[in-house]
Amino acid sequence: IGGTASGSFLVEKTPVTSSQPIITPVLEGPPSLPDPDWSLLTLPSTPDWGSRAKLSSQIKELSESLSLAQKHIHACNSIIEGTHAQLVIQNLHLSKLQQVLQTKENKKKTDRTKLFPQGKGRHLTAETFIQALEMAEKVKKDGVREKEQRKEQRVANKEAKAAAEAEWKSICERHELAVKEWQVRCEELTAQDCPKKDFPKKPIRPLKPKPIPAASRSAAVLESDIDSSDSELET
Repeated sequence: IGGTASGSFLVEKTPVTSSQPIITPVLEGPPSLPDPDWSLLTLPSTPDWGSRAKLSSQIKELSESLSLAQKHIHACNSIIEGTHAQLVIQNLHLSKLQQVLQTKENKKKTDRTKLFPQGKGRHLTAETFIQALEMAEKVKKDGVREKEQRKEQRVANKEAKAAAEAEWKSICERHELAVKEWQVRCEELTAQDCPKKDFPKKPIRPLKPKPIPAASRSAAVLESDIDSSDSELET
């Protein structure tokens, strides 16, 4: 589809326009072929074939009817394949149209649309208009502030993830070193014929730390400081 001039727009990211109409379906009828001799199906299961010439004639009729049936099947399969291809193309087109409608339906209203509904004028000194204007400005500022907060949160999450990965790498390295030291110690004890019950336990690797954003980490530190202060006051 992407290599055709009439259907490439269906797989592109650009929205569909009214200049790209839905392709008209092509409805095909049954193939113009002679029908097989279906009466041959009614022959008795144990026929009296008679002479050899009669048997040869029956075989010829059956072969011709089977060949015609095969041509009908091939023609019907081609029609079904073409119909399926048309349905796929129409489904792609309808999906593109749905995207356009969804974009239009979810289009945000501007401040002008809210302050001047249906394009009609209003008293600019009216109390209701001033309140609506103040509310629109507040909503706009809140949106900008929330956007900045989300941006800062994403940056903090990214930094926290990088710090957690670095800490995890350091934990793994320390654990590998501890395991090597444990193995060396076990070999020394084995050489000294010490019983295995006296062997030191194998070091256990700690759990992987979870990323903690800077804001959450600061809150946790502040809470621990408060708890420490409370404990000191109680003592």
